[in-house]
Order: sequence, then structure tokens, then C-alpha cells
Amino acid sequence: MIGDNKQLPPTSFFSTGDSQEDIDNEDDASYETVLDECSKFMFAHMLKWHYRSQDERLIAFSNCHFYGNELVTFPNPVQNPDLGVWFKHVSDGVYDRGKRRDNRREAKVVAQLALEHFQRFPEQSLGIIAFSEAQADAIREQIEILGKEYPDLETFCTDNSPQFFLKALENVQGDERDAIILSVGYARDDQGKLSLNFGPLNRQGGERRLNVPVTRAKSKITLVSSIVAGDIGPTRAQSKGVKLLYDYLEFAASGGKKLQGNSYTDTLHFDSPFEEDVYHVLVQQGYTIRTQVGCSGYRIDLGVVNSDRPGEFLLGIECDGASYHSSPPARDRVGVSPS
Repeated sequence: MIGDNKQLPPTSFFSTGDSQEDIDNEDDASYETVLDECSKFMFAHMLKWHYRSQDERLIAFSNCHFYGNELVTFPNPVQNPDLGVWFKHVSDGVYDRGKRRDNRREAKVVAQLALEHFQRFPEQSLGIIAFSEAQADAIREQIEILGKEYPDLETFCTDNSPQFFLKALENVQGDERDAIILSVGYARDDQGKLSLNFGPLNRQGGERRLNVPVTRAKSKITLVSSIVAGDIGPTRAQSKGVKLLYDYLEFAASGGKKLQGNSYTDTLHFDSPFEEDVYHVLVQQGYTIRTQVGCSGYRIDLGVVNSDRPGEFLLGIECDGASYHSSPPARDRVGVSPS
């Protein structure tokens, strides 16, 4: 049996007609799956090689917060501007708390981003995820409005299309698309008040709910939000889900850079004296070298920077050091059996 208990399966959270904010917190134990039952008496083995993300930043946040940085991912030699984690702040977004319980201004921005995606990358699939059913409906309305002017967009955004989906957060387990647009929706109301009630994120297990949408993209995710991390603050968050949202808002606003251990830093780190010697020889030859390039447990020891094209590496160098000896694939290459 294969599954991930760090991500939440679909629940009956949206099955009632009540507002998300009116439903009391419940324990998710009533919705536990066969996987959870089996884990009580069966041995668990973690599958560590992550295949989906074309850019490490897409999985780095979850790898850090949920998987102890044990997922093995691989650095991209080119920092492609069309890949990774993006943040779109809707500064004039307002949450209609008393009536529609949606954010129409933010929904318009999401619909416009969907149009831009279709126009630039018609061959790439797109998924739109909203934090609530009401926000998903608002986005659907705005796409329909745009579709009258751009009929091809309406065709692209057809329900049940393999190229597109538009769903609320609770219903995307198992889905994946090339690009994902994630709409928070919740924001300050027309009186300027921000309630830290983010629907399902406030409930027990809310952090697992957020882990689902932020890991659905293969190439790019854009977080669309009318609030920034500072609006929540590190001390106001009372639940794990809201605290994680605060962290992800910071992470997305930094373009996937604000995360401990992420990418590379200017601090030199070497696994062996031999690796350090190689570094100094290359620097003496005039090359700019980054050490330990990557976001996961697997790092490229030395990366040779392309001075003519910032953000691009000319060469990755793996040295015979500690990481080499500890890697099972390395043992396979040299014919050494694990002890």
C-alpha cells in the first residue's frame, strides 16, 4: 500500500451548506483512511526520490516542514523565470465576510493569470485551487466573464479537462498540473478588519490541508493573496495550519528563497579536503564557485557559475567525499555492497 499521511485525503468538510467559518473545529480522526489504519501494525518505508517538481523550490517548503528534508530532489542548472514559486499580492482585495464570503477582486486577478497562462503556454496544463468553495465559485464567474471575450479560454477551462481544473482546497488530493494558481481569498473586510479564520486551515490537521495544494505543481506555482505574512504575524497564529500559512506567505514572497537550508549561500561548506582543494584551484583560475548547491539532502558539491548569464551554472562537480560514500547509488556505481 502506498500513501502519504502528511497530506489530507478528501473529507466531508464542504458537504454541508454552512459557511466554512461557521463550522466548529473537528478532529480529522473520523475521516482517517485505510492507510492510517494499516500504519498501526504494518512496517512503513519512506519513498524518498521526488519525481514531480521541475524546480526544487516547488517541493522545498514541504520537504522542510513535513518530510525532514529527507526527500531527494535535484538542482536545476538553469534558473528559469517560468519555473518555481511566485507571489502575486492583491493589495486592494476585500473579503466579503457578511454576504458572499469571497474576494471578487482577487478572483479577477486569478482569472487574468489563467488567461495569461493560456496565452503564453497553451500546451501546459493548469490547476486553480481556492481556499474555499465560495472563492472557487467567484473565480469560475470571472473566468466565464473573460471567456466571452476570449472563447478559447473558456474551451481551455472546461471542467473535467485533463488540461485544467478549478477546485477548492479540500478536493485536490492526487491532482497535479504543470502550473498551479493558489488563491487564499481570505483578507481584510470592508471595515479593514482581518480575522485569522482561514476556514479548513484553522481546524486540527489544517497544516496537512495546506501541504496538499502547495505540492501539486510540476513547473510553477503562483500564490495569489490579498494579505502578506506580516498581516498574520508569527505570534498571532493559534493553529498549526495558520502558522504554516504565515510561513508559506513568507516563502512565496521571497520567490522560494526564504527557507532555512534552501538553495545555496555564500558560506563555504565542504565535505572533504579534496573537495576544498578543487574549489580553490577553480577559484584561482577565475571561476565563481558555489558549494553544496541544492534544497534537499542531495547537493551538488561544487557549481561553476556562468558569469555571462546570472542564475545559470556551467558545470556541476561531484567529488569523492562524504555524500558520495553515503549514497546507495554511488555504491552501485563502484560495485561496493552496503555493509
